[in-house]
This record gives sequence, C-alpha cells and structure tokens, in this order.
Amino acid sequence: MSQANPLVTGKRSYYFTRAKDTHIEEGQVFITLFARLTCVEAESTTSRWVEIEEVKWIHAHASLKAMPNGIHTFKVTCGTFQELTELANFCCNEMYYLNPAYEAAKFRPVRSKRWS
Repeated sequence: MSQANPLVTGKRSYYFTRAKDTHIEEGQVFITLFARLTCVEAESTTSRWVEIEEVKWIHAHASLKAMPNGIHTFKVTCGTFQELTELANFCCNEMYYLNPAYEAAKFRPVRSKRWS
C-alpha cells in the first residue's frame, strides 16, 4: 500500500468522486456539481460514468448551498461500484449528494469564496 496515497491498493481500484464549487459568471453566482465513477488499474484509468451540472445560486436548495465546496473521493468495493453505476444510470442527480459505503475516503476543500 502506498504511504503517500492511502486510496491506492491492489491491482484494480474503484473510486467514486463528487465535487461542489461556486463561482461567478457574468455577475451571477453558480454552483457546479460534478460526479464520476472511475476504475484504476496498473496501467490505465477508465471513467465509467461522469456527469457535471450547473445550478444558479438563486435556484439552489438551502441544503445544496450549505454543502462545503470541495472534492470527496471514496474508494469503494467492486460490488459498491457496480451498484453506483446502476444508480447513476437511473438517478444521476442523486450522485451529487451520495456518501457510499467505502473502504477509504478523503476530502479536499476548494478555496472558493462562499456566497450567501
């Protein structure tokens, strides 16, 4: 197991990543949501599913506004990865809020300015 990155182990690893950030575009505040399912092998990385969405701040639910800006990365089992892939095909909007069962996780804050 790598000391530098506790999320990388074994020959094949499965990851679920979701992120939230806020930004201003032409005077309006937007929330960007991102989610991805990735399979990492020794010599390749494959995105199995990826989605990105932008929501105007004024249209966002209070719980979405309150979520911290940052990137959540979850190392999941093969079985959880398969379930997440099925869920993504039917309810992709739910993926932006999901905390799956995981083997390891990390959070990296994004240093965006908070808006209220």
